[in-house]
Amino acid sequence: MNKPLSDEYSGFFAEFYDILHSDTHDVLSLIQIAQKQSGDILELGLGTGRIAIPLAEAGLSVTGIELSSDMIYIAEQKLSKENDQVRDRCKIIQADASNFSINNTFGFIIASCNFLNHFTTSCSIRSLFRCVKNHLSENGVFLIDQSMPNIPLMVEADKKEEIFEFNDLTNHRKIIDKFTASYDFVNQLEHDDIVLEEYKEGSLTKKIQCKETLSYYFPRELKILLELEGLTVFHEQGSLNKNIPLDQNADQLVLFCKKKNSED
Repeated sequence: MNKPLSDEYSGFFAEFYDILHSDTHDVLSLIQIAQKQSGDILELGLGTGRIAIPLAEAGLSVTGIELSSDMIYIAEQKLSKENDQVRDRCKIIQADASNFSINNTFGFIIASCNFLNHFTTSCSIRSLFRCVKNHLSENGVFLIDQSMPNIPLMVEADKKEEIFEFNDLTNHRKIIDKFTASYDFVNQLEHDDIVLEEYKEGSLTKKIQCKETLSYYFPRELKILLELEGLTVFHEQGSLNKNIPLDQNADQLVLFCKKKNSED
């Protein structure tokens, strides 16, 4: 029944991903933004296809990069249930987003849902931005969608276990998510300890633990890192769903970027 240690994107954790994000309301906004761009789309961190497949369903051509084999398997299972036209518009590539090469450029590149937080060193995130620049068309747009770090909330939550309950009616089970975050405020790192428990008919049937280290980023440092790799922010807002100021009241950090030119 027990597996001592996993990672956040394999096995039961990969299976749990869509349940965890069932109340994430970003897909419609991303489709609306993507429809205003030109050229093919590249999503960094495809995951289970939660965003890429709806983009393809909306008639857009999208390539998704994902490192986890288990996440790709779930995405491919979902895609296999779509019609031929949707399948033809959605391509999946297994690769590291900080070190990839595709023989194509893209009019719209997406890094959403806190994807950048997985890159915990300046070297790795600069390498990611370098890959983005190399694959962005001359008039293309690179979209970053992050949660704005809430330091008071993080201080309050530091080392405190939070317990969440999810009822998966499709598979007749209950999932308990036990989550503890510990923060290194000097190095801007978040160390997560996560335990998932599956219950069926009141009995514990599965228990898996993982430990994950993430970073968190503020607007100013992201802009500096982007500039270092030849990208620049031409628009910013504090929500993916609406154009509000990116200020102390914003919950999200949304940056629209382009390639720098000699006039920038």
